[in-house]
Amino acid sequence: MSAFSKVTITGRVSRVSKSSTEGKTQCFITIPETTYFNGETKTLWHNIGVFGSMVESTLKNVHKGTIIAVEASISYTKFDERRHLTYFNATKITYIDKFGPQADTQEQDETAE
Repeated sequence: MSAFSKVTITGRVSRVSKSSTEGKTQCFITIPETTYFNGETKTLWHNIGVFGSMVESTLKNVHKGTIIAVEASISYTKFDERRHLTYFNATKITYIDKFGPQADTQEQDETAE
């Protein structure tokens, strides 16, 4: 089943972390977005979850400095009236610059857990 809300985040990876929960390995990629407005600089840190069949390839090929494009589904959690958290779950990762000229794409097998 494909997600209704999708976003594509393209940028240079600042961090890749790995964790295991209940015997399932997952990883998280962080990509910063820096904006400039009225002389002020603001950086947003986008944390993207990678699950299922994409984890092994991501841990092997994505490192700090790798330029990638991530297509992800979006979900939200509301804590109270003023605060919420946005989750990005990767459905497709395209390697734009894997420390070389080759580009490759991996896509989440949506039947995998």
